[in-house]
Amino acid sequence: MKIRIENNNIRVRLTKREVESFDSAYKIDGLTVFGPALSQRLHYTLIKDTDIDKIQSSFESQVISIRIPARLVTKWMTTELITLEERIAVTNDHTLHLIIEKDLKRRSSKYPEDPDAYPHPLEKK
Repeated sequence: MKIRIENNNIRVRLTKREVESFDSAYKIDGLTVFGPALSQRLHYTLIKDTDIDKIQSSFESQVISIRIPARLVTKWMTTELITLEERIAVTNDHTLHLIIEKDLKRRSSKYPEDPDAYPHPLEKK
């Protein structure tokens, strides 16, 4: 799972294998360690949730959690839909933009190819 944070935008990308695992396990986790202390760890998790209607998020105890409605995960898995997203008003002045995507193959040969990436929609079949 790849995560990119820019201001109030969080983008998460999953490979085919991760999407399949997420669908069956209902959860996928990631961890970035900044140092030896537990307080120097950033955890991030996606949760497939059968009890919600919209994508939700929280940040507590160094954990970014993003909950995705199960029906959206099913649609995402079974169609060519690439992106799930939600904009959440978190304060009067701030909106959190969550983007969850299938990781696509790169169109540039500048980077090594990831064999588990989804085909790019602009790629010739």
